Amino acid sequence: MSIKVIVFDLDGTLFDTRADIVKAVNRARASFGLEPLDFDRIVAMVGNGVKVLAERAFRDAPIVPELGHSRIMEFYAPDDSTAPLYPGVVESLPRFSAHLTIVSNKPTELVHALLQKNGLDTRFAYVAGGDTFPQLKPDPAALHFIMERFQVSANELLVVGDHTPDIEMALAAGAFNVYCNYGFFGKDLIGANFTVNSFPELLDVVRRIDEGEIPAGRKKAEGEAREPRKGDFDRRHDGQGRQRQGNRGQRPHHGRGPGDRDRRPR
Repeated sequence: MSIKVIVFDLDGTLFDTRADIVKAVNRARASFGLEPLDFDRIVAMVGNGVKVLAERAFRDAPIVPELGHSRIMEFYAPDDSTAPLYPGVVESLPRFSAHLTIVSNKPTELVHALLQKNGLDTRFAYVAGGDTFPQLKPDPAALHFIMERFQVSANELLVVGDHTPDIEMALAAGAFNVYCNYGFFGKDLIGANFTVNSFPELLDVVRRIDEGEIPAGRKKAEGEAREPRKGDFDRRHDGQGRQRQGNRGQRPHHGRGPGDRDRRPR
């Protein structure tokens, strides 16, 4: 058993985009004459796509969700992004022997723009954004496509992310998963196969899986998926009810599909 495809989340896993997101949301709110929201409050709204973010960010105002969504997108400019990569990302990516891919709930155009801005667009064999499939994470549609695309089983797939939808998506597809507690959402997530404190630790996780380590609680037959159960996840909150905040490769197979740009990573 070895990991042949790694699926990364983007925000909170590869890039710390919190400041960009908060700035876009508060600029959108200001355009409607609304007061800015607290940094941590906005970060806690992230993870389920921009449409859901807009619904949450304008819940206190009579703003049509579609208008709120379009206004946030208007103020989210990747060219002006100051989002840093997490420590160790650039150095670690070339060391993975697996195909590297991205599944994000962020619009695909924004994902590619951020990767290109940082010289990482050729590192990934496949990229899916929030508009690639009808369903967003935690729906496993993107993983099912990737498994077919690269001709791998669930036990050859590793999902890496910093939020519950990432882990739920992996569980629903029967894939291995890693929770990044250095990302947006803190350290207390129960249900992940592995937890890492920094990006370079992923290299050791892949080695352990390749050597046959089976994480506790993972007893399903190869390729057999299960739906996540209630109680798989538990997130701690601070005293104000907010989530605590924590602080590219291979050639793709031939053929085109959702999110496939036929790029061959260098």
